[in-house]
Amino acid sequence: MKKVVCLALCLFASISFSKDLVEAKLPRTEFGSEVFIRGLLDKAPASNGRILLLFRGYPGIARIGDTGRGGRGPFLQDYFEDMIPTLLAAGISTVTVDCPTDQWRQGCSDAYRSSKQHADDVAALLTALRNAGDFSQIFMLGHSYGAVSTHWLSLNMGNALAGVIHSSTQSKANKFFNADLAASMARFSSSEVAIPYIYLHHKDDLCDLTPYEYAFNNAKDGAITTVTGGDRSGAACGAGSFHGFAGARPMVAAALAKWINHREVTPTVAGKPD
Repeated sequence: MKKVVCLALCLFASISFSKDLVEAKLPRTEFGSEVFIRGLLDKAPASNGRILLLFRGYPGIARIGDTGRGGRGPFLQDYFEDMIPTLLAAGISTVTVDCPTDQWRQGCSDAYRSSKQHADDVAALLTALRNAGDFSQIFMLGHSYGAVSTHWLSLNMGNALAGVIHSSTQSKANKFFNADLAASMARFSSSEVAIPYIYLHHKDDLCDLTPYEYAFNNAKDGAITTVTGGDRSGAACGAGSFHGFAGARPMVAAALAKWINHREVTPTVAGKPD
């Protein structure tokens, strides 16, 4: 299995770690080239068999494995990277999922994320992951635009998943550009989902595309973790603000681990005073 050494991240975090590259070849081609879905796997030192698949926010394309100028490799969203150590310590392995290589050009659109093809592609990656470790329970977390994926996957993959977390869910499309993003959320019905799911959302999320009310109204039986406080200084829809739980990530990660391991919902997570 290939290793991706996170040199730049190590400089910032003053730690040394590596990620396993996991990939599955998909049964289609693009311009005559093979198509892959890939992820970067962090294995828990003392795994409890649970693994959390992470779906990044917009655009959700990490270009893992791309050696050209557009490749970003391990440079993923700091929201995820900041929480991974807490999850690993709780026995939960993680894998940051990239869009399939034929979606890099197409933008990994809302139409793709809401399709059965998306579910089939992720299922292929799950097969590769099971060959990479003893992972018996599969969980997913989608953040912002990535939550469009987790909503539809929770419906289309069913019992293949042990549980799903919708984080800072993008439920509205932008009226002025990228108007198709999250358009499918208008026809998504949470009542049709049979597997456990939970919402994670900042009560004062400043991003107009990710209103707290959607999470609150669609949470079943109080299955929502509401974040308060933290750092709002960054861009409203970016990772460095309430939207990305800046100033609250260690506590958010602990709440996620509690739900994944014990099905215990933490009603409120308080970040540092704003």
